[in-house]
Amino acid sequence: VVTTHAMPDTASLMQQRKRWVSKSTSYQARIITVLMALVYLYNLSIVYCGVYAWFNPVYLTYFATMLFAKAFTEALFLYRVLRQFNQVKLLWYMWVAEPLHILYVLYVGIAGLSGSYEWKGRQVK
Repeated sequence: VVTTHAMPDTASLMQQRKRWVSKSTSYQARIITVLMALVYLYNLSIVYCGVYAWFNPVYLTYFATMLFAKAFTEALFLYRVLRQFNQVKLLWYMWVAEPLHILYVLYVGIAGLSGSYEWKGRQVK
């Protein structure tokens, strides 16, 4: 477990997360990399089903089910964490942030593995 300071802005946060993702291919425990890939693919499939449902309403059920499963699973985890800090009321923000989180996962996954990032004032490729 590593403690890091909060980033002062969104651009700094994205640089930090891209750096973290870029290191993921070097993890000793391959199971972590596999789990990260599965999470990425699940988020990608939610977007795919959402776009496909726009053209074929039959896929709306798949989209809604996948979105609910993701949100419910994350809510269970977040509830346990937020309860420890007496901040359960913040759980309601998750429902607003959930669609943004999907896009965040997809962006950071691609950017972290294919692009460069800035760290300590240097551009790293």
